[in-house]
Amino acid sequence: MKLNNGLKVVLVSDPDTDKASAALDVHVGFMKDPKDLPGLAHFCEHMLFLGTKKYEEENAYNKFLSEHGGMSNAYTSSENTNYFFDVRSENLPGALDRFAQFFLCPLFTPSATDREVNAVNSENDKNLQQDPWRFNMLDKALGNPDHEFTSYGTGNKDTLDTIPKSKGINTRDELLKFHSKYYSSNIMSLAVLGKESLDELSEMVAPLFSPVENKSVEIPFWSEGPYGPEHVKKIFYAVPVKDLRNLSVSWTIPDLSDYYSSNPGHILGHLIGHEGRGSLLSELKQKGWVNSLCGGQTDGANGFMFFRIDFDLSEEGLEHVDDILLMMFQYIEMLRKEGPQEWVYKECQQLSDMIFRFKDKEKPINYTSFLARRMQKYPLPEVLSGSYLLTEYRPDLITMVLDKLVPETMRIGVIAKKFADIADQKEKWYGTEYKLEDIPDEKIKKWKNCGLTENLHLPPRNEFIPTNFEVVPREKDSSALPEMIKETGLSRLWFKQDDKFLLPKACLSFDISSPIAYTDPLNCNMAGLFTELFKDALNEYAYDAELAGLSYDLMNTVCGMVLQVKGYHEKQPVLLRKILEKLTDFKVDPKRFEIYKEMDALNEYAYDAELAGLSYDLMNTVCGMVLQVKGYHEKQPVLLRKILEKLTDFKVDPKRFEIYKEMYMRGLRNFYAEEPYQHSIYYTNNLMAEIQWTKAELLQSAAEVTAEKLQEFIPNLLSKLFIEALIYGNVTKQQAKEVMEMTEGILKEKCGTKELLPSQYKRYREVQIPDGCYYLYQTDNKVHKSSSICIYYQCGMQDTLPNMLLELLVQILAEPCFNILRTKEQLGYIVFSGVRRARGVQGLRVIIQSDRPPQYVDDRVEAFLNHMETVIRDMSQEEYDKHVGALATKRMEKTKKINEQNMKYWSEIISNTYNFDRDEIEVACLKTVKKDDLIMFFKDFVAINAPHRHKLSIHIMPSSEELNTNTVSPEDNGADLLPVPTNLPKPCVVDDIADFKRHLGLYPLPKPFIDIGKAKSKL
Repeated sequence: MKLNNGLKVVLVSDPDTDKASAALDVHVGFMKDPKDLPGLAHFCEHMLFLGTKKYEEENAYNKFLSEHGGMSNAYTSSENTNYFFDVRSENLPGALDRFAQFFLCPLFTPSATDREVNAVNSENDKNLQQDPWRFNMLDKALGNPDHEFTSYGTGNKDTLDTIPKSKGINTRDELLKFHSKYYSSNIMSLAVLGKESLDELSEMVAPLFSPVENKSVEIPFWSEGPYGPEHVKKIFYAVPVKDLRNLSVSWTIPDLSDYYSSNPGHILGHLIGHEGRGSLLSELKQKGWVNSLCGGQTDGANGFMFFRIDFDLSEEGLEHVDDILLMMFQYIEMLRKEGPQEWVYKECQQLSDMIFRFKDKEKPINYTSFLARRMQKYPLPEVLSGSYLLTEYRPDLITMVLDKLVPETMRIGVIAKKFADIADQKEKWYGTEYKLEDIPDEKIKKWKNCGLTENLHLPPRNEFIPTNFEVVPREKDSSALPEMIKETGLSRLWFKQDDKFLLPKACLSFDISSPIAYTDPLNCNMAGLFTELFKDALNEYAYDAELAGLSYDLMNTVCGMVLQVKGYHEKQPVLLRKILEKLTDFKVDPKRFEIYKEMDALNEYAYDAELAGLSYDLMNTVCGMVLQVKGYHEKQPVLLRKILEKLTDFKVDPKRFEIYKEMYMRGLRNFYAEEPYQHSIYYTNNLMAEIQWTKAELLQSAAEVTAEKLQEFIPNLLSKLFIEALIYGNVTKQQAKEVMEMTEGILKEKCGTKELLPSQYKRYREVQIPDGCYYLYQTDNKVHKSSSICIYYQCGMQDTLPNMLLELLVQILAEPCFNILRTKEQLGYIVFSGVRRARGVQGLRVIIQSDRPPQYVDDRVEAFLNHMETVIRDMSQEEYDKHVGALATKRMEKTKKINEQNMKYWSEIISNTYNFDRDEIEVACLKTVKKDDLIMFFKDFVAINAPHRHKLSIHIMPSSEELNTNTVSPEDNGADLLPVPTNLPKPCVVDDIADFKRHLGLYPLPKPFIDIGKAKSKL
């Protein structure tokens, strides 16, 4: 509907929802920043959270949401600013009232303005060494500097404070002007989802948002893009932070937004980005030049768009950029010669219809944000379907876009470390080094007259598109929770027939434990390379399955592997059989191996499956591997069989081996360029795990891996296994048993797989910090200029009551932690507090990325926690009850997707806890927890003098940048700084991680919640 002030509204009534949500999108973004204030739109987004005339407290909005089980966020893009929140359903009116004030009467107080500019600056600092941000800005910087699209949108302290002050500009006044000028109801769209009826929601919304003023703001239209004739036929060579090798090609094309019903850019992207046989990617991979490719239309602004093709290059590919571009134009020329194909359109139409028809429910906060943004793009009647359904075949538009993809108007970017030697320019905002050149006319002519090659052709029709969408009848003896239905010496099968979502989808998950998967860094590397090479080999087969709603995943673990198959049930067994066959007969391709050692035979098969919404994944774990197949159930058996056959007969292709080995090793090295907060999390996990090979250990041993060693390793990996599986979804008990029998049969037949001895079934444990101990590990990050801390207060073994006490403590700490440490003290953009759980042990974790010295930040956390002990002690019963209710709401929130429910069950299986009804059991316990219980828990584990305090601090220091060593006074930031306790214990500094773990005890593994022996006896 439309309010009388022109504000567009979509209301969603869902009587079953436990969370309500709202989102408002303003059709203004950083393209409207004043020239003298880059980042003002983004700064305005930050400031709206910090108080309004009706609710003056800076944290009033977030405090209300936190106390009622909710959260909020926002983002600013080139043309839009999107605000969104969720909250317990009963509290939607109060949350909406506070939310509406953002657009009526924000305060923009001087003190908040002065402080929050530091948060924007910290956010910008976080992005400075992130390659996606750097190259996005470089791409814009090489366009017309007078075009709004090329502006710098994040902002920093210089652009929003220092420079404006030097020019006599008052940033707060400019914020008020910006909000007053552009925050107009006629360019706003609001989405509200609640349990109330549509009439009740309308009565709730209209009085709150009708007062928003209509200033008749016109949405600008750009008849020209940012790249004129002087900006095309150019190539730039840029230096990344990480060790990347990328090639990008882009063209400016007309705005296709109005043609969403035919979506010509999507049709072309589907063909150019295809990964099956005869595709551009398939041929480039055969030559060993390219590892992945993606192509399609991307948003520009109102009036223009872009079409991009991006390649991830191998080492050899970097030397063949011109040849890759020649082949790209040969593929485009083939598409021109063949002309638009109606069968391709109909296949895309069939897939999009299927996705829309069987779309999973979204989390309310994600859905309202999506709808609010979509209202700016589509007519109100088509807001729900506009981005999905294809209803009009327009070959003329496909041809029009195809005719824009010519050498004369393209722009090329090549990214690699090697260009540091030739880079002679530096981008202003991020400091990216690059060299810009004209593309020689002879190359343009060569690409224009590229001709054709018989190896490139249209994709075959997709065999994985399901036709059977029937939901199997509910079995009479169906259990409310997963039950064990089969166990042999080789496997254990858990089963749950879906009775909640009633969609033609299923999830097949396999935890494949092998005793040799993680015995040393060499085996860990070989298991990792095996899974990557395997997925590469299966891609062309599995891709079509994924497009058709069927997917798989194969992951390494410390115990072996986990295999999961998800999606439409009809073709799942087909995919599973293929996976197993490939897995048991895998041959190493040395060239692809080398690519993955720095960073594929079944690959082409898997691509069609992926297109059809059927996908798989194979991942390494410390216990082995995880294999998952997801999607529509009809074709899952087809994909699964293919996976198993490939797995059990895998031959290592020497060419692919070399490529993947290089890629694998490059990935290990790129860890060192990750952000400081990611390093602090990594080192926490490394110190707390009984066994976890470091990146340095893995990198050192990876050099020893050869294609021959890997080929010898694979049959040994599969020779002794134990498989624990969960089959959940639109399947019967008998079908589940047949899938498990097929899996065992292929492994036994192809690999002679035998069962594990009990002593070979390995699960690693958690290091136990002794009572009263405080350990400190310090290291540096050589790339970023920020520091980071991760403080972990270990609180013992997981169990029902301790779980609820810890989660309740985190619920109470979350909002004041953000408000005090981030908003008031401005310690950094990333401020997080939460629960850390691993291997049956749990604790409180605080993570902060800052421009301050780590020890200073560590002390501020201790001051905060010391303060919170008093806050909890003095908390009223009413406020305490609000937090209990908020946590109960979060825990009892209904799962929205079959994959989400599957992961809840699966996490219980892979942790060997089997508490499938955990939420019900723990929330019932939560409601019995008294405030005194929580105070005692805090005094036992968190307080400075707690008898069972177990503290580990990770301090990440930048190696070359000078940190801000100035302490902040209350006068500087308007905050009364909490005093640092004087009795803080001194840390024991950890110099050697292995030695640290060698001298500490280990926690036992968690005990199963159910009696496994009793469950077996019922079989």
